[in-house]
Amino acid sequence: MTTVALIEDDSAYRTGVERLLARSGRFALAGSFAHAEAALRELPGRPAHVVLCDINLPGMPGPAAVLRLRQSCPAMRCVMLTIFDDAENLFASLQAGAAGYLLKNASPAEIVAGIDEVLAGGAPMSRPIARR
Repeated sequence: MTTVALIEDDSAYRTGVERLLARSGRFALAGSFAHAEAALRELPGRPAHVVLCDINLPGMPGPAAVLRLRQSCPAMRCVMLTIFDDAENLFASLQAGAAGYLLKNASPAEIVAGIDEVLAGGAPMSRPIARR
């Protein structure tokens, strides 16, 4: 089973994604974290296949967390899951090593498809982001 970790400070959104993953029957939650520092402590010891990471986190921002996670767990694929659709955040995330960039207004099916795409070696992008 594919393991997915989630780094998201909005508890309601985090719970929704946790439920989506559980209902899929295909993903096991490797960890759910409200801030990057907790994920950086836990994930190197039990890396996930995929990490879904918000950008605007308390403390360390998402792109910095992705950079550190990719350094400690190079096989782990990171996908940003965020409300920010601007070029600055997009490019900062990609430079940090994010393999994809999905907007939080993506449907549950699009989020699952994004996980599948990154696992297949692709680079999932929400449509408005891909147009950039």
